[in-house]
Amino acid sequence: MSDRPSLLDEVERTLLGGQPRHTRLDVAERAGVPLERAQRLWRALGLAGTADNDVVFADPAVDLPSSTLVVGFADIVDFTRMSRTIEDADPAEFVDYFEGTAAGMVAERRGRVIKTIGDEVLFVADTPRDGAGLALDLAARGEPPCPPLSARARP
Repeated sequence: MSDRPSLLDEVERTLLGGQPRHTRLDVAERAGVPLERAQRLWRALGLAGTADNDVVFADPAVDLPSSTLVVGFADIVDFTRMSRTIEDADPAEFVDYFEGTAAGMVAERRGRVIKTIGDEVLFVADTPRDGAGLALDLAARGEPPCPPLSARARP
């Protein structure tokens, strides 16, 4: 049991990039973003809700260069309808191929996958150019064995 605190500290350092030192208020202020907008972004990214004065952010969260973060989304067009009508193929194969392809393309463009849910992927990119290029590349990949994709990016 004596290894448990050190293991938890190591996991925390790995996931957060260091020990938590900052509150939501600190991060929003240093980023120059109104707290309400920051809260909407954190919620959209699936971060847990915390009180304004809870110390939950490590230094990397406040030391990011100020830039426009682009949020993008891609999904397989008409996947629900298609999955009900295909006879010769397994819908899970399409999803596996899509997830692997999307994750690889996001990484190649220096983006980050935030979440995948079935036939959908939510990603972020550091610049509008990278985000738009990634959305275009993902949409262009709608070729067999993957059906057409719909992709969008927005700063």
